[in-house]
Amino acid sequence: MNHSRARQRNIVPQAVRAVAEGGEVVGASGDTLVRFVQQALNFGEHQLFDQMPRALDQVISRGLWKTRDKLFASFGEFALAPPPSGLGVHNDRTLALLRAALDYKGAHVEEWSDVLVEVEKAIQVRRIEHHGDAADRKFRTPAKQSIDGTLLTLRKERGNATTFRRIKAGKATVTEVARERGMTPQGSLTRHLKPGWRNASEEERRQFIQWLKEEADLEKYLRSK
Repeated sequence: MNHSRARQRNIVPQAVRAVAEGGEVVGASGDTLVRFVQQALNFGEHQLFDQMPRALDQVISRGLWKTRDKLFASFGEFALAPPPSGLGVHNDRTLALLRAALDYKGAHVEEWSDVLVEVEKAIQVRRIEHHGDAADRKFRTPAKQSIDGTLLTLRKERGNATTFRRIKAGKATVTEVARERGMTPQGSLTRHLKPGWRNASEEERRQFIQWLKEEADLEKYLRSK
């Protein structure tokens, strides 16, 4: 190990090193796993991100938020609660790190949905406390047509357990489920297509329309409107 790596290792929190160096997070204690995610979310070292998803997998599969000194009703409550009991997600930055480490479109779709519910509650509380002043908010409300907005709507409705099981099993995507229910989520691909159309020349647009007529069932989409 060179001196640069040694110095880098020394600034990594001890609980994180214990998990990272062990290779397998399965054998780590519940407290160690929770401390790892707490510190990875707030410490921000790039080398931690490869390990954090595996640690979160174990936190969720073992339901560790149900065994803390403070019992939480959901993973969402646990995620937003401050350490040492919770993970300490407290703003959009830490929320984005948690999202990136979760399989939020598959295996952990329910847990991420619970986080979104708690984020919405936190936003509502801050609006009341600050009389609607948006300048002091720590979280932003997800757009209704985004994946997160769709999941939030699904989670707030009762009787969606079967829907979430389909998503977790890979039998349907969030977008497909949303369309089945008459919702129209705007995915990341749409965000790329729209600017491309706006920046295209008239000739490029004509060529694209011609391609759609030849290669795609354009009438099907026009009839659905």
